[in-house]
Amino acid sequence: MVSNKNKKQFPKQKNSLINIAKRSFKKLSQNYSAILKRQPMLRWSLISGLFFV
Repeated sequence: MVSNKNKKQFPKQKNSLINIAKRSFKKLSQNYSAILKRQPMLRWSLISGLFFV
């Protein structure tokens, strides 16, 4: 009975985590695009940072 309950709860938690991640990523990408439009030099530093990490 307990294992069945856990099986039902797990996908729900997983979906909520994915949704939260998607939402936060959307917010981040919007913020980044707004920042990058104002500061083009920052864009290149971010891109080069991504490549070298």
